[in-house]
Amino acid sequence: ARAGYKVEPGKKVGASIMVKDPDMLSALNQEKDVLAFIARIDPGNYELINAADYVASEAKTVKLVIREGLEVELPLSQMVDAEKEKQRLSKQAEKMQKDIDLLDKRLSSKGFVDKAPPAKVEETRGQREEKAAQLAKVMQAIADLA
Repeated sequence: ARAGYKVEPGKKVGASIMVKDPDMLSALNQEKDVLAFIARIDPGNYELINAADYVASEAKTVKLVIREGLEVELPLSQMVDAEKEKQRLSKQAEKMQKDIDLLDKRLSSKGFVDKAPPAKVEETRGQREEKAAQLAKVMQAIADLA
């Protein structure tokens, strides 16, 4: 999750760790400080709780399923500066849109479509579809930060 949201490597964030198995919950509680250190979790801002007792937060979170019966929620607000991330993603979206526009222009050119080898035309169409899918993901990420 850290890499996906470009969280600084040393930054410690809060967490809610939901555990189904009472024995595992007990074991994790005994190693709470070590867990916080290894996972780079803020030791003063995380909780280990029985999954049955967990009440979802109103805040936007990143949910990780570690394995069956073990889930972690990380508050998005502690992982990224939402405004900076929106700016970065907006610049990325603008560049992607320019790339899509260029590919559209090439594909709408009768000269390109008629004279280029069919494989090249298909490759260009594939690139356009790939860029459009990437742009949709970036736009969704921007919406998620709003």
